[in-house]
Amino acid sequence: MATLFHGDFWQGAKLALTGMLLSPNFLYQVEIGVERDGERLLSDFELATRLAYFLWDSTPDAELLAASARGELSARPAVQRARLLADDSRLGRGVRAFTEGMLALHRLETAPQANSAFPQATPALYAAMKEAVQLLSIDLAIQQRVSFLRIFEPGFAYVDATLAPFYRVSAPEIPQVSPPATGFSKLLLAQDAVRVGLLTEPAILAATSRATETSPTLRGIFVTELLCHETPPPPANVNANLPEPRLGVSRREQLESHISQPACAGCHQTIDPIGFGLEQFDALGQQQLDDNGAALSTRGSYFQTSFDGARELSRLVQADSRLAHCLARKAYMHGLARLPDADEDELIAPIAGAFVAGGHDLARLLGTVAESGMFQLAPEPRAP
Repeated sequence: MATLFHGDFWQGAKLALTGMLLSPNFLYQVEIGVERDGERLLSDFELATRLAYFLWDSTPDAELLAASARGELSARPAVQRARLLADDSRLGRGVRAFTEGMLALHRLETAPQANSAFPQATPALYAAMKEAVQLLSIDLAIQQRVSFLRIFEPGFAYVDATLAPFYRVSAPEIPQVSPPATGFSKLLLAQDAVRVGLLTEPAILAATSRATETSPTLRGIFVTELLCHETPPPPANVNANLPEPRLGVSRREQLESHISQPACAGCHQTIDPIGFGLEQFDALGQQQLDDNGAALSTRGSYFQTSFDGARELSRLVQADSRLAHCLARKAYMHGLARLPDADEDELIAPIAGAFVAGGHDLARLLGTVAESGMFQLAPEPRAP
């Protein structure tokens, strides 16, 4: 290298910088661990990195690095863990990262709606949709510190000028609520409002739709995924794409015909009747009054329990005991950055139990995951 770039400082610096940027130690969180008492535990610096990215979605700060250098983090992790959890501003970034993964908000980045059908579907609109859900999550989890399950019927929503038409209100004029959400305001929802909470957020409705039409199937799958209820992929010999319905033939009629097919019924008879409850909203998440020219129906079935409309569906999901356990499981997955093995369910159960006992406090849930023994362990080495 010295011969090749002799006398050319900038070419040498460029090569060195390229090597650094391509190094796995720069690109990834390297977790090798150290042997201690028969276990492979994260080193202090590795634990600092995992803790900071989990709770703050950022690199360790100077104080966390200093504690790691002194060997204090592995010896007394509760001190630094409590400090990170007490920093509401940076903890908000951690809540954002968790909810984005839990709710699969990255789906909005693909802009699923066809511009020909929805000319207003711009990147700015999708960004506002995503921000509205994040602000709602932070409000419940950090600002109010109330049950996170209230996200299904919080009584309010965050709205800016681009989202105001979805709520049929004039553009909000209240000053920004928190950077960088300039222009957002907290809109109180009437008890009989069409919008209820998470399931009627435009972000969720748009992310679970097709290019030009709603998808009760995708919306039903989204709800079941909140319960960690797995839906297998369709059989290889089944065409899962439905044709464009004729005017006056509802999407519901199409899907009910689909459910009648033996190869499809096993899954669709569970997920589609859940998604039917959100048919009051079109593919972009706007309120609609008919279904492709046919009468609109929001009657559905939630695991054999009948309901009508988004509000009743939201209350059924919120009351489902599987929801809290699934949130705990997703927090565990997020903290360890991997899927849990089957035998780890017994480790997740007490985390879920503490989440329930603590009133479904999301910040406390994240802290409980960070306290768990598995959070301190380095992952098992695996062959590439």
